[in-house]
Formats: sequence, C-alpha cells, structure tokens
Amino acid sequence: MGNWRGRSKMAAAGRPPGRRSAVAALVLAALVLAAGCGEELSEAEVQALVGQGGSQEFNIGNDVEFGTASNHAANFLLGSRITVPGTVALKRFGLITKATGPQVQMALYADVSGNPGPLVAFTPITAMTLGVQEIPVAEVALPAGDYWVMAVYDVDASVGVLNDGVTPYKFVALFFGSPLPDPFPPPNTQTGAQFNYYIVVQSS
Repeated sequence: MGNWRGRSKMAAAGRPPGRRSAVAALVLAALVLAAGCGEELSEAEVQALVGQGGSQEFNIGNDVEFGTASNHAANFLLGSRITVPGTVALKRFGLITKATGPQVQMALYADVSGNPGPLVAFTPITAMTLGVQEIPVAEVALPAGDYWVMAVYDVDASVGVLNDGVTPYKFVALFFGSPLPDPFPPPNTQTGAQFNYYIVVQSS
C-alpha cells in the first residue's frame, strides 16, 4: 500500500534540487512529467528510481491533499501502512493539515504480520501549521518492506482524509507526550480511511 511521487512539486516551490548525475536528471524529468500529469508512479517505476545512480528524494504515502477534513481525537497513536519498494534513507515525515493549533508527534513502525511492530523513527513534538508540513528527522536507512506511519495529537486535530470504505488503519490509546511504545502494542483496527501522511526518502 502507499503511493510514490517525485519531488518536482517541492522543487517548483523553491527547494534546492541539489547535484544529480546525468542518469538521475533523466529520472527527475520523468518524475516532473508524471507529477505534472497528476499520475502516480508505479512500483516498478519507483524501483527503477531507487536503482539509478545519483541521489533523489521522493515521497511514499498520501502526499496529495484529500478534500475532506478528518476529526482526529487527542491521545490516540493512529496511522496506516505504506510500502517501501527498495532500500532508501528516511529524511522527513510529512502530513497535510486542515487546521493550525494542535501539536503532533509522528512515528514510523516496521510491519510485523500485518501490524505495527518495532519503532524505527519518530519526530519531535511539533506545532502544526496549515497545509503541507514536513518534519526533519535524523537519517535512518529503511530496507524494502511494509511500514506504518502513525501520528498522535495533544488536542483534537484535522488532516486530509479519504473515506474509501476499505483501507485499514491501526491505533492505540497513548497520552500525548508519553514515550512512544516500542514495540507497538496489540492494536485496535478499523477500516475505511486514508490520511494525508507520508514520508520523504532519498534513494542511494
């Protein structure tokens, strides 16, 4: 599960593109074309990107804003599964918010038998800003596999949500500011929603 997109939209917003090899530049051009057409990259295309020379950032998860605003209750660590198609370096966590004011902490868990397992990385507690928000973390190598992007809020909060009726999400009660559980305890499961959570990674 999970969508993969190039970083062309961030470069257009003024983020320095950095140095790239000639091969990586060609890959970036393809990403720009795909993003400009509103197309998501296939898993094969992402695997090709990961395998190319040079270094390129891309997103994994729901990085295109959903029109509906969620109603996240405070003190629940909750999120959905994504798939990392090849070995990459985690650079940032991302979310798309619908309101300012709350504080958020995000976390990434490795998947174990369809549930969140060991804690891999997490953000500091961060005040939410409106719209696209990315939170840097210390770089972590992520092998290919499934992961869970989770978030917990100090008060009721809102991010983009797609009520699709089928996608499962997992959660546990967690008082905001408490240490993040490691490993993730047996979770509650509900279905029917995707959230605007994603990670920013870098191919090697």
